Amino acid sequence: LREGNVAYNLPFALKIQGGLDIGAAQKAFESMVRRHEVLRTVYVEQEGRAYQKVLPSKPWVFDIEDLTYLKEPALSKAVSDRVDREARRPFSLEHGPVIRTHLLHLPDLESETVKGRAAEQYLLLITMHHIAADGFSLKVITDEISRAYEAEIHEAKLALPELPIQYADFAHWQKDLFD
Repeated sequence: LREGNVAYNLPFALKIQGGLDIGAAQKAFESMVRRHEVLRTVYVEQEGRAYQKVLPSKPWVFDIEDLTYLKEPALSKAVSDRVDREARRPFSLEHGPVIRTHLLHLPDLESETVKGRAAEQYLLLITMHHIAADGFSLKVITDEISRAYEAEIHEAKLALPELPIQYADFAHWQKDLFD
């Protein structure tokens, strides 16, 4: 297995303006990772062949960094540095996970107010390995995270249909097709 090649990293960022329930957001990620086995899959090598191993689900915790003390231009540089660092950090396919999150708490927006005070803002950096996702997957993932977050906030049951197959099922089908 070739690890450490950051060319396979899929970084993206979600800008969040207003209040964020960090606990609910972490639980939303946890439900998505639990739902999609490919996000809990590691790849081990035995006798020169790669094998998939699905790890059990566990609580999701954001790597959180408070940047509220910074002012421009130091803030822009710090955010740019964090975005670049996360995009270039390699994954371990053998140990996982193949997705990671880094939440930046940014200074309040002076131009917007919520109930008489400046609005909070965050930048959620999400990086996935291409082995687990592609460009199409990013929309699916952001939609599911949004729905899961809303369900957590409102203490409601997440209403997503069961997945008919997992990625490993699809990979086995493709392997059998070409063998």
